[in-house]
Amino acid sequence: MLKIILGIFALILSLLFSPQAQAATYNINFDGATIDLIGFIEINTPGSYSPAAFNSVVADYSITASLNGSSQYTFNTANSTWGGLISSIVTGENITIVVSANEIDLSAPNGAFINTGNLFLFADATTNGARENLRIFQDSLGYRTPANQGGLFTETLSTTPFTLATVAPVPEPSTLLLLGSGLVGLVGYGRRRVTRFTK
Repeated sequence: MLKIILGIFALILSLLFSPQAQAATYNINFDGATIDLIGFIEINTPGSYSPAAFNSVVADYSITASLNGSSQYTFNTANSTWGGLISSIVTGENITIVVSANEIDLSAPNGAFINTGNLFLFADATTNGARENLRIFQDSLGYRTPANQGGLFTETLSTTPFTLATVAPVPEPSTLLLLGSGLVGLVGYGRRRVTRFTK
């Protein structure tokens, strides 16, 4: 009986400290008339966010923007930020990022081409005299590069919300398999004990 209790206790501990399921990976493949995006975003918390709030919950990301292959810049967790501040100026205040089970949607019905309120992702340091960034203006996506100081916009695939990514399958939690195998083992142990004592 003591061994059964200890086995249950060990199973509970293993469930509590076992690795959690990986974050869902949203694959990005936007082929615009002028601007292209390719990469991924990992996040496991559905909901509606401002860009700054999204920055605090996203697990990982890498997004390469280009002007049809030229002037490439890769935004990632090490060199860029979603929303927040640029020189005390609040960015992304017009943008809403909605994470669902199937996609991540970005929308910005307000603002203007050069309005920082429509800027959702930017490099943390200036490069070649200009700071790369991505922004949305109504149904258009913008990408500013050193070669294009004023920013360049391209129409998205549809009006807002702009579908940025499609989710890949999320791995099943390992805890379910562990729980099942643990219970089977305990049941088998109990049966062996009963058989041993009834002989």
